[in-house]
Amino acid sequence: MMCLTGQLAQCCDRQMELEKQIENPDHDRVRLVGGKDLKPVEVQKKIDDVSVLFQYQCGFTDVKYCFDFVCRLFSTEQN
Repeated sequence: MMCLTGQLAQCCDRQMELEKQIENPDHDRVRLVGGKDLKPVEVQKKIDDVSVLFQYQCGFTDVKYCFDFVCRLFSTEQN
């Protein structure tokens, strides 16, 4: 039991150390990414483009689902 208590204390201490490292990261943990940030208007345009593509894809999925349903309906009626 004493061994487990000692291991628990070590784990708690290690957890505290790791939490402090997360709060105050060293400079070697930071990675700068090259390039430039988009302007808010450009970001909004990209979001709108992705939204249109998503809506198109959802519509395509709905059409495919309906087509599959009708095919199954006709195949069961013919049998």
